[in-house]
Amino acid sequence: MKEKLYISRHIKPNDKFKPCAITIGNFDGIHLGHKKILACLCNEARNRGLLPSILTFYPHPKEYFSGQKQKNICGIRDKISILAQQGIRQIIINKFNKETAKISAESFIKDYLINILKVRLVIVGEDFRFGYNRTGDINTLKKIGLNSGLETISIEMLKDKEYCNISSSRIRSILTKGNIGSANKLLGRNFSISGHVIHGNKIGRTIGFPTMNLKIQQDCAVSTGVYAVLVHGLKNESLPGVAFLGTRKTLENNGQMLLETYLLDEKVNAYGEIISVDLIMKLRDEEKFTNISTLVKAIERDVQNARYYFLKYGL
Repeated sequence: MKEKLYISRHIKPNDKFKPCAITIGNFDGIHLGHKKILACLCNEARNRGLLPSILTFYPHPKEYFSGQKQKNICGIRDKISILAQQGIRQIIINKFNKETAKISAESFIKDYLINILKVRLVIVGEDFRFGYNRTGDINTLKKIGLNSGLETISIEMLKDKEYCNISSSRIRSILTKGNIGSANKLLGRNFSISGHVIHGNKIGRTIGFPTMNLKIQQDCAVSTGVYAVLVHGLKNESLPGVAFLGTRKTLENNGQMLLETYLLDEKVNAYGEIISVDLIMKLRDEEKFTNISTLVKAIERDVQNARYYFLKYGL
């Protein structure tokens, strides 16, 4: 039987929460470093009979204070799905605003974590900071928790083989450069985009390359271009394809960011279906072509290159 996932928004004093073990942060991308924390959290929560939970804020505090929109590795749908796969059973998404920014570290622990959220265990990274002017840290949690029944565990930041920290900011930088292979290694999984297949303008069908279209968040960190991909959700196995991520500069101006996926060996009526598209290898950057025939020739090369990649490396 599938365990229930609780999702809460906007913490209020009269909210009813179950005793829980919690981690706090944005967890964008849910990379290998995050998974280390989540695995520890779920294990310790199970041993104590607590609900494994995560508290995150929207918008990201850095985004709130800078006033600049931050690129994201994954959208909220994919983040929730991956967190659930990791064993999280409660996700609390709280709004970050002027009032939130003024909360002292002590008040955050006592009023929010202990009194409202019923937190009994906090597990965070060793560099975790919180509260007004970021004055709270691991020592603050341990000191206040000592007399309040709140236990704190800090997790050392995970490093790669070159002893570099694995972080969301590093992965964002890699994604913006189109190095999807390196990003996938740090994520511990393939970078994936999911959503409902929507109707497009059907141009792909008229030129021999019918596509499944997904709307993409405008702040997606991955660079635009053409990718070899694997599609999940239509059959029991992964389906190889070629996907274009961008705004279709050749066909329209100021277009919506889309992921348009062409299946190499299948014809499927997927409208309305929820699919997941793994980006495996970048084939080229987004280009604006002078005419449709030039675009078609480029797509033919993309398909040929994708076939060669999957023939060489497998699915």
